[in-house]
Amino acid sequence: MKSNTEKFGKTPHQSSLWTRADALKVRADDPTTTQPLVSADFPVLSNEVFIWDTMPLRDLDGNVTSVDGWSVIFTLTADRHPNDPEYIDENGNYNITRDWNDRHGRAKMYYWFSRTGKDWKLGGRVMAEGVSPTVREWAGTPILLNDQGEVDLYYTAVTPGATIVKGAGPGGDHRTWRQHGRLREGKAAVRGRRQDVPDRSTEFLLGLP
Repeated sequence: MKSNTEKFGKTPHQSSLWTRADALKVRADDPTTTQPLVSADFPVLSNEVFIWDTMPLRDLDGNVTSVDGWSVIFTLTADRHPNDPEYIDENGNYNITRDWNDRHGRAKMYYWFSRTGKDWKLGGRVMAEGVSPTVREWAGTPILLNDQGEVDLYYTAVTPGATIVKGAGPGGDHRTWRQHGRLREGKAAVRGRRQDVPDRSTEFLLGLP
């Protein structure tokens, strides 16, 4: 397995470099500080699911990396419910805004892969049902550890209805979990372990071309 890390902005379809120094230049009282306008017909990865927080696979230095020529991203994803009566308005139309606003309660971690950084293919859910300790899987960071394809995935496991507390370990409602696995052709068996319970492990499967 071969990984490849390029400097930001130096290759096609790669993000520009965004540093802490750049962020410190942004001021709320600056009239040029605006949110970008996104057209209603902006292309989406999928019309079947909602996608928001996106986490590219990175190396140990924090650089975006690829695996055997494949770019890999992890996303917070939730199924859309266009036929659910709960999201049909009084005129019989799908209320996509309400469905979107409710997405956090059913967020799951999915992954996608691409050769070009433009035509992303859906790999599916990262963790099978029951692997994560809670029903909500929130943002984190996937780290490629070495050329053998070992990956650590850190993500946030959220307890429904609990008071949100940033932190990890016993007593926290916002818990950081670590899943450890391997990327390779075909299916990869991945073993995960919760940080605050070292003797508890689970398995899930990932598939790459």
